[in-house]
Order: sequence, then structure tokens, then C-alpha cells
Amino acid sequence: MMHLSFSVNSIAIANLRSRRRQYRLLISGIVLAIYFVATTLLFAATMFTSLKEQHYQLVGKQDAIIFNCQDAPLEELLESGVLSEYGTAEIMGYVLPDGQNKANGFSIARFDETALTLAGKEALEGRLPNKAGEIALERSTLARLRTNAGVGDTITLTLLIPDGTGFMDSPVQKTFTIVGIVPDKLGYLNQWDLGTPAYHDFPAGVLSVDEPIAAGGKEIVNCYGRYAQGAHTSFELLKSFCEKNGIINDYGWADVEITHYQLFGSNNNTTDYNIIFTSVFFMIITLILMCTACLGIVNSFTASLESRKRQIGLLRAVGATKKQIRQIFGSETLLLAAFSIPLGLLLACLTAWGITGILGPDYIFHLNALIIALVAAAGVLCVLLAASIPLR
Repeated sequence: MMHLSFSVNSIAIANLRSRRRQYRLLISGIVLAIYFVATTLLFAATMFTSLKEQHYQLVGKQDAIIFNCQDAPLEELLESGVLSEYGTAEIMGYVLPDGQNKANGFSIARFDETALTLAGKEALEGRLPNKAGEIALERSTLARLRTNAGVGDTITLTLLIPDGTGFMDSPVQKTFTIVGIVPDKLGYLNQWDLGTPAYHDFPAGVLSVDEPIAAGGKEIVNCYGRYAQGAHTSFELLKSFCEKNGIINDYGWADVEITHYQLFGSNNNTTDYNIIFTSVFFMIITLILMCTACLGIVNSFTASLESRKRQIGLLRAVGATKKQIRQIFGSETLLLAAFSIPLGLLLACLTAWGITGILGPDYIFHLNALIIALVAAAGVLCVLLAASIPLR
């Protein structure tokens, strides 16, 4: 059996060497088929990654934000498997832009490390606060304050101080040094929840964890969490948790904002749909080209076998069985696949990467190792199937 296997492989290799020119067209067809399949799937992965990353940039990576939950046993959310992780933001004050009215104001808060990460409060300019008296603000809040202050400048804010149920009677003024600018999130988050009381705000200013609250005040805690299970199951469990612990808004609903990413959610913007349309268009084109390439592979194998009837007849004349002949051509096919598939995958990766770069910053290339492995395995099976049709 070992001798037979060696002979079959030797014949297959010899055939490839002697028919090098003839197999160029076949190799090209295999490369193109793999190229189109991999490009289609990699571009689909790029679409999902791009849309998800864009969503995260706009509203943060958390799936839900629980408001006014300072008295709730938040650790139960982890223990019961509702959330996989969470962080908290302690609201220290509500900024009055003109010093008098609540309209167009925003909250400032102390964030723990997890909440900073989930809420996307990284510094675009400067840094995040690391001591009392420092603040990092969203760029849009500076426009609300009608100030030209930037990183390194000091700013005096008029604050309403929360007392746990509302605000203390008298506002206070406090001076901060602006040490950083963080991405705008408030405008995107607040578009879904305009009826929310002011102290349930999505904090737009980041304070140091060492920042003290004014005398008589009580922090309002927001919880930023990632789901541990499916979105629907986690939401139902989260809703039950809020109802059990009295985290209810003025409308009698669970006081929570769902920011979980949904591909075709109601919050998709024009850019989302442009990405979807462009991606679907490319996928349709590549699928058509892929089918054409696959037909070319079958035709190439058929032509190859037609031209080799004499060789097959000679092998049969010297006692080769049909099974052995199939093994010879099967070995040739596997060798062709081993050479063609990696090349097709490499070209597909470079193409998907290049297209995403050309289309602009809204598209983010994602090299998915699972897709590469699946396409490689499927490619081998498809090439063997394409060869078996004319071989029969």
C-alpha cells in the first residue's frame, strides 16, 4: 500500500511538471475562485466591524446604562450572569452653561477605569484628570459654555450639586484646569432620551477619582455594563433587576438606556446605510465573478481530461484500476489546491485592505482568521468536487 501510494504521488507530480503550461489556466481559475470568495467574506466582516466600531465611537462600548443606581447591589449583575463587566460614573454636579438655566447643561462625573473604557472617554487631546481640580471635557460642551478655553486653560463652572433625589438649593461655582478633550458622546446618547431628568444625564465631563463632592451633596451613580448573554435575555434580566431594586424612571419603566449595537437598529444613520449598500454591492459583484471562476475550473478540468484520454488508456492497459487513476488525478488536484489557495487568500486580504483604505475612515479592515481557515478548507473541497465531476 505504501509503494502504491508513492507511485501514485510520483505519477501526479510528474504529470504536473510535464503539463506545467496546461495547468496555468487551471491554477488561475482556482486562484480567482478563492480570491473572490475570500474577498466577499472579508469585506462582509469589514462591513460588520466598521458599523460596530462606528457605533462604539458614537455612544460607547457599553450595552446598557443604568441611571441613579447608587443604592443598588450592582455586583449581583455579575453574579447572576446579567453583565459580563460593568463600571460606574459618579455624577458630582450638573453644569449650568449660563449660570442660571438647566437647558443645554451637562453632567460631570468621576469614572472608574472600566466605565472610562466602556464609555469611550479616552483623551483626544491632552490627558485624563489624575488629581482634584482637573477636568476633561467633550469638545461640544465647550461650545455650550461659549468659551474659547482649551487644554491647559482654567475654567469656572456653575454647578448644581445632586443630593440623591434632586439638586441642592444653591448652585456653587468651582474652577477647574482643562487637561484633556474627550470624544463627543452626549449629543448622540441624549437624542434617544430627551425626557430624562437632568441629573440622570450622560456625563460629558470627566473628573479625577480624587475630586470631592461639595458639602451636603450625594453622588448620582450611573452604571455602564456589557451583556453576558444574548441581548434580549440580558435586557429582560436587567429590567427585572431594576424593578426589584426600585430603579424606575418618571414613566414607571426601568431607568436604563439600551445602547447595544444592532445592525439594522432604529439608530442607524446615513453613513451606516451607505456602508451597508456599498458592501452588499461589492458582495453581489464578487459572488457573480466567483461563480464564473468556478465554472472555469470545471471546464479546465474537463479539457485536461479530454486531452489525456490516451494516458488514461495506457494506465488502464497496464492494469491500473479506476480507483488508482482517480487517486492520481486527485493527488494532482490537491497539489494544485495547495499552491493556488494561499495565493488567492493573500490577494484577497490585500484587496479587502486596499478597498477599505480607499473608501475612507468609516471602513475598518478586519482580518478574520476564522474566515481565512474556512475559505481554505472549503476551497480544497470545492476544487476536489470540481475535479470529480469531469473525472466521473
